[in-house]
Amino acid sequence: MTKRYIHIEVSNAAIGEVSSFPYGWCLSNHLGKDANVVSWDNEMSQRIDSPSAFESYVRNVISMEQSPMLIVRETSKNPDRNKMLQQ
Repeated sequence: MTKRYIHIEVSNAAIGEVSSFPYGWCLSNHLGKDANVVSWDNEMSQRIDSPSAFESYVRNVISMEQSPMLIVRETSKNPDRNKMLQQ
């Protein structure tokens, strides 16, 4: 059996304990234009932000050049954010 290798390059551009606003407005600068996956964790960055700051983050992710997959860990009971994610 022949072994097959897959080359994977990982760049971690995490910024913990800060708001996604204003950083969400310049994701290509933080993550690079070729990001394939972007994640968001409520417990790490959105403790006090409004739903509109989260929405701007999501809109900027989906408008990035590579249309990266967005992985969200939403632990809040914020109905506005949860509704926006479902839509």
